[in-house]
Amino acid sequence: MQIISVILFLLSFTIHFSNAQNSDPSNSGVVLVELFTSQGDINSPQADKLLSEIIADAEKNNKPVYCISMHVDFWNRFGWKDPYSSLMYTRRLTNYTSVLKEKETFTPYIIINGTKSVAGTDRKKVLATIDAELKIPALVTLEFSYTIFDDTLDITYDSHLKSVSGKSGNDKYIYVVIVEKNLSTKVTKGDNAGKILLNDNVSKLFFTTDLKSSKGLVRVPLKKIKPDINKSIILFIQDKSTRKVLNASSKQFK
Repeated sequence: MQIISVILFLLSFTIHFSNAQNSDPSNSGVVLVELFTSQGDINSPQADKLLSEIIADAEKNNKPVYCISMHVDFWNRFGWKDPYSSLMYTRRLTNYTSVLKEKETFTPYIIINGTKSVAGTDRKKVLATIDAELKIPALVTLEFSYTIFDDTLDITYDSHLKSVSGKSGNDKYIYVVIVEKNLSTKVTKGDNAGKILLNDNVSKLFFTTDLKSSKGLVRVPLKKIKPDINKSIILFIQDKSTRKVLNASSKQFK
């Protein structure tokens, strides 16, 4: 009996050690949070605050959670023109609602990893969805570095993908986003008149192109955006058809 117990123990230890050796910490779960918001929407400040809390928690606990705040422009006609708003973000939001077959387009609206949609005011569901996605290994590994030349941002990336094309050609996008935190705006009109709104990780530059090779160089016009301690670069890869975010990474833009 003692011999059998020793054999079972050694077998259990061998299996455990093998699993530990085969685990790949670089392939852990990664989460991209996209918040569609507006300073003209009375419900958006609540979601903006939640996003700031998610960012702070990720930084404090070294979680691979990357957040982008995109301000839509369809609220601008109701009294307050959001200084960070853009038709580009409105179109991205309507594209998501179409692909995910949502009944309506609204703010605040959160997309997690391109496929999970949650109302920005549903704090419990947002946090639960992030936690669940962190437990799912990322589909690809993503590494990048950057240099600045004049008014151009050069991103050198490696996705470690064996193939980047589908049946119809390039089937993935690569995105380069520059976000800025610690922004404060005094709103004088609209539903949030009289409030000082705080926004983090606001998208200041949103660039996309086809992922044509597993590794390479992406050249992005900076349009006079300068490095700053409050700015970061977020790089992510997204499937064109499903909108699934395959991986994301971030570096401070300084």
